[in-house]
Amino acid sequence: MIGERIGDFRVEAVLGAGGMGTVYRATGPGGAVALKVVLPHLLEDAGALARFRREAAIGATIRHPNVVATLASGEHDVEGRPLRWIAMEYVEGRTLRGLLDEMRRVPEDLCRRIGCEVARGLAAIHAAGVVHRDVKPENVLVTRRHEVKVMDLGIARGGAGDERVTATGAFVGSVQYAAPEQFAEADGGIDGRADLHALGTVLYELSSGTNPFEDPDWRVVFRRILREEPPRLGLVNPQASPFFEEFVATLLQKDRDARFATAAEAADALEAGEAGPWWERRERELRAASRRPLRRVRVARDSAFVGREDELAALREEWRRACAGGLRAAVVTGEAGIGKSRLADEFAARLESEGEDIFFLHGGFLPGAEGGAGALADAITAHFGRDGVFEPAAAALSETPSLVPSFVAWLRGEAPPAGAPHLGPAALARCIASVLRAAAAERPVLLLVEDAHFADSSARAALAELVPGLAAARVLLIATSRPVGDDAWIAALERATPASRIALRPLDERQIETLLRQAVASEVLAGQIAPVLAAKSGGNPFFVFEVLRGLRDGRALSRDGAGRWFVTSDPSRVEVPSSVEDLVLARLAGLDAGDRSLLETAACVGFEFDASLVAAAERVAAVHAMERFAAIERAHGLVRTAGPRFQFDHHQIRERAWERMDPAARRDRHGAIAAALAARLPPGPDGAAGRSATGPAAEELVRHTLLGPDPESAGPHVGAAIESAIARGRIRDAAAVADGVERIADRIPDAQ
Repeated sequence: MIGERIGDFRVEAVLGAGGMGTVYRATGPGGAVALKVVLPHLLEDAGALARFRREAAIGATIRHPNVVATLASGEHDVEGRPLRWIAMEYVEGRTLRGLLDEMRRVPEDLCRRIGCEVARGLAAIHAAGVVHRDVKPENVLVTRRHEVKVMDLGIARGGAGDERVTATGAFVGSVQYAAPEQFAEADGGIDGRADLHALGTVLYELSSGTNPFEDPDWRVVFRRILREEPPRLGLVNPQASPFFEEFVATLLQKDRDARFATAAEAADALEAGEAGPWWERRERELRAASRRPLRRVRVARDSAFVGREDELAALREEWRRACAGGLRAAVVTGEAGIGKSRLADEFAARLESEGEDIFFLHGGFLPGAEGGAGALADAITAHFGRDGVFEPAAAALSETPSLVPSFVAWLRGEAPPAGAPHLGPAALARCIASVLRAAAAERPVLLLVEDAHFADSSARAALAELVPGLAAARVLLIATSRPVGDDAWIAALERATPASRIALRPLDERQIETLLRQAVASEVLAGQIAPVLAAKSGGNPFFVFEVLRGLRDGRALSRDGAGRWFVTSDPSRVEVPSSVEDLVLARLAGLDAGDRSLLETAACVGFEFDASLVAAAERVAAVHAMERFAAIERAHGLVRTAGPRFQFDHHQIRERAWERMDPAARRDRHGAIAAALAARLPPGPDGAAGRSATGPAAEELVRHTLLGPDPESAGPHVGAAIESAIARGRIRDAAAVADGVERIADRIPDAQ
């Protein structure tokens, strides 16, 4: 066929071939097309010919950026035999199957973007009165321009009276992506909700790397789709956010009436995310039904928990005393990477697995944190939900109802309503204690406050201020901290309530060998390399896995054809960095220019960042940025997914990436981030020129603008930023804005 003319098109190359025919690249009057030529013998029966003609007719009616366009169709005689062909939009890219094969797991941010665009494409298909019936990873393309397109309408049909099988009884579609109603004896017609079930299966597979229904035996697949609930997405991918887990679960409902009503509705919910009305309603329903917080996002672990039994026993004793007699505290200290958060997480998981009926509240400080009890606000809002904090706050503060609006605004990171009183540190501590006491009256509370070493003196003092109001409450407060020179705050905590210090020691060689048995799946190999890793890592678990990565990268370890690791050279001769800081710098140096640029812009955004914001600042497609961050996570371990966002794998990675930048380049990056944030603002009454920021958005915009090359452009937003910071109790942030403005006051009108 190469060189043959078919209609107005000249065949140039084979793009792919399968059981139905061949797809060629061809050139016509409008440029390149994908030419699908169906094998002649497949169209000999009337049903197959009708399906082919239907595909051409359906495709011709649908024009949408998320659907591969059908351009023309016809018949062509070759040596007296008729060939039927369809000319489609020529799209260069890869399918979701190719993307999944490369990534193994697709980050949630990218899953959300793909899911939204596929749903938009399906909405266009359904609007044409058609059900696709074969939505699967092989039938969705991500183009080189990072567009997402649904393709292959070969078995699409109108909804009413839809046939489920061919004349020979073969199922039409891909069984493991089918909806339950597609197997039903009398379904009254398949509608677009069957495609939504398939989309749920695709998103589950992208996020977890596993199809929830797949099995070599089609009868098992059939049974699972009809009768068995798949494991919740969060169980197979602990990094999935509660929102995304519930969104996928809704698509996978057996009863199609329990799914989204339309693809457009699903796309709207996914695009709005946690801020949308669907999730606001669904989150409220879930919390009301369970009386528990939603599952928090957990970081994937390199191995099962090893050692630390003495430390767990100490926490268990503090928990017993808290449940019996009131507030207890434990401060877990240790160097970066030693396993402080892992210990607390494991303790909570063991309590829950043993059937303890508890509330687990979790918050933490980031570098530069201030504002007293901000980490406690995170813990409370994560527990009750941003829109669910009013009711428990009102109940807990029933004796002082005037404080409720200000307290709820503070929890949400907003300014208090007009006329509401401003809450000082002492009043905030009383409000927080009231809410925690109310929770503890229902169930014992485990309150985890991470990274206290990042908090300033006022934030640490807030923990101590909280204590008097919780003296009789069933609360165990666990605070994690790196060793700090000034531990007066720990002493103050110990004076205020019974408290213990738990200092984590390095792992010994035996424990490291246990870790390695899981990591390399070989008892013999673990025994060979454990002494080397124990010596080079100093017993720090984080560093153990970094040294292991160095051994793999240095070719001291290799894999055989069965995927088993084995030693190829003397591990002791492999050079590894002598400190975490050197290690971070070595990993940053391993990035190519494009990935380094993305990572440096992310470092300017912060420890946790939105890949779409980084993409806008870098002027690249959001999908491209998400793919690259996923590749950086997989190849270098510098970042990791955390629900719909990304985080740096370690605070030092972000700090080193920010510090090593040329100052002028850093200013330009902050300026680009500020421009991207400004573009996100809703238009004011005068259009784009009237855009203005309020609340925390104003604080973020002003911060980046003042650090950028054009700091005077922050002028219109400075007042709102300072007001927001003061209202939220972040006095140091307000002072930083004021200091920044003072330095350039002569260039800002009305700076006073």
